[in-house]
Amino acid sequence: MFISDLLARYAGNIKTLAIANEISQQGAKIHAKGLVGSATAFVAAAVMQRQKGNHVFVLPDKEEAAYFLNDLENILQSKSNEAQPAPQPDGGQLYFFPRSARVAYEIEQTDN
Repeated sequence: MFISDLLARYAGNIKTLAIANEISQQGAKIHAKGLVGSATAFVAAAVMQRQKGNHVFVLPDKEEAAYFLNDLENILQSKSNEAQPAPQPDGGQLYFFPRSARVAYEIEQTDN
């Protein structure tokens, strides 16, 4: 089974379709729970295929976000079968915005 086959299965899943429909509403926010390993990236890629536009994913820490980005890049790249940076389904790019610094005891301070 190829990555594109797995992506097709996630894309056809009723819960993934429900997420895609919910996201189509203006100002929608989705909190996905119970997904393990790369499942989060597969659901995200399937939703991105269905709902074009900008998508923002917020993860608990930098390491988890880096793994998610790597999974997402590999899933989308396998779909295009090209050895180039992974484009989003609508031709855009994926970006990683890590927290710039961690300051102890200043959790209230705004981060740029």
